[in-house]
Amino acid sequence: MGLDMTLFGEEKQSFYTPIRPGDEPPPCEDGFPVTGKATEVELAYWRKHWELHELILGHFSDAERCNDPNGRKIHLAYNEDVEEIQSFIGLLERKRIRNPYYDPHWEEGGGEYLQDDYIKKFLAAIDWSCGCPDKPALNREVTYYSSW
Repeated sequence: MGLDMTLFGEEKQSFYTPIRPGDEPPPCEDGFPVTGKATEVELAYWRKHWELHELILGHFSDAERCNDPNGRKIHLAYNEDVEEIQSFIGLLERKRIRNPYYDPHWEEGGGEYLQDDYIKKFLAAIDWSCGCPDKPALNREVTYYSSW
């Protein structure tokens, strides 16, 4: 057991029920109208990075509402609303976060400090969130999920 941490991206599209005659009907699946569809992507994954986890819980406003002891799902961004992630990146730029797996004799384990790697992954999450295609009723949300 241990702390598993994931940044997820979810792209959601809503389909509307036709109101007027001639409106295009929503797509159907198994004979039922589909009200929406969602695609989830994994933007980043970390295992047992406690220092990063504590920084996330202390920084994002949505963390206060998520107190499930078995796991937390915290909203970080929605389409172009990425200010909290941007300010978190600023926090990471001022920190030195040790690699929990650092071993000077194991090159594949990564460097001694990981804030640059974290920053790259959060910047990629911003790019993904802001890169929402221009489709009706399509939105992208970035969430952080942790469980142990």
